[in-house]
Amino acid sequence: MPSGKASETRLESLSFWPREAVRKLAANWIDTAGQVVATASTKSGLEALATQAGLPPAAFQALVEQTRDTFSASERDRLSRAIDTSEMGLGARKPVKPK
Repeated sequence: MPSGKASETRLESLSFWPREAVRKLAANWIDTAGQVVATASTKSGLEALATQAGLPPAAFQALVEQTRDTFSASERDRLSRAIDTSEMGLGARKPVKPK
């Protein structure tokens, strides 16, 4: 594993990840361990990622757990907790009313 944070590790460098699943996730711009663990911690993230990877949810969950185990305790805690994004903007502005 490269030096630095484990969450920045590319999935392709983790030998337990099936190559085809890594390829399918990378096609959707998911290519690091941190992206997988953080997304899988969201309400529908695990199922969505499993679908993208072409794996059953239970098999994907096992891969997420193995991936999470490569992290330090602080990384594991930070990325395994869903955050409340309800107060965050969506990048859209309200339409301007004509004068």
